[in-house]
Amino acid sequence: MRLYFIVIVIIVNLGKAEQVYGRIVKKGSYRTNLIKVRDCDKTTLPEPEAIPGKIETFYIEIYNASKTKSFLRGNLTLIYHHSGVSFQSVSYMWRDGKWKRYVALPHIDCKNPVIAFMAKILNISYDPEKCSFQKGVYTLPMLDMNRVEHMWTQEREYGRVLWKSEVMTKYNTLFCVMLETLVEPMY
Repeated sequence: MRLYFIVIVIIVNLGKAEQVYGRIVKKGSYRTNLIKVRDCDKTTLPEPEAIPGKIETFYIEIYNASKTKSFLRGNLTLIYHHSGVSFQSVSYMWRDGKWKRYVALPHIDCKNPVIAFMAKILNISYDPEKCSFQKGVYTLPMLDMNRVEHMWTQEREYGRVLWKSEVMTKYNTLFCVMLETLVEPMY
């Protein structure tokens, strides 16, 4: 005798709020505000090192242009040419006093256009045929995370979101950043 379990997800449209798994979720048109940016506490793969120290440097900060407009800016130095580049990102929502896993973009390699898109918005020299970042010193442009998120979706669940994003090669994490944002309704 075979038993089959069927999971039924019921989403009831309540206008600006929806009920998902018995929990009211407020979502709609939004604005993403940057709260905090920092290096990752732990990376998936070890970071590359040379005898005197790290062989890659990455610095990023939040620049507040006004009370309602903030950007990410920074520098990236790649001492070596890196091929076989991949990307992964996991987001967490702040719920019930702790971070809970929300959305994951698992291992994305050069076959996916996301890598080329990231290289373009971060102003990094990228060779899609070799799936590689070219060595060099890069100044990251004033990156508007609100605009980047609106390229993906026009509606979001409101609340605090923590993003952990890593750029890796086969053996190392080149850089990893944790970015905390606040997704608020547009007024």
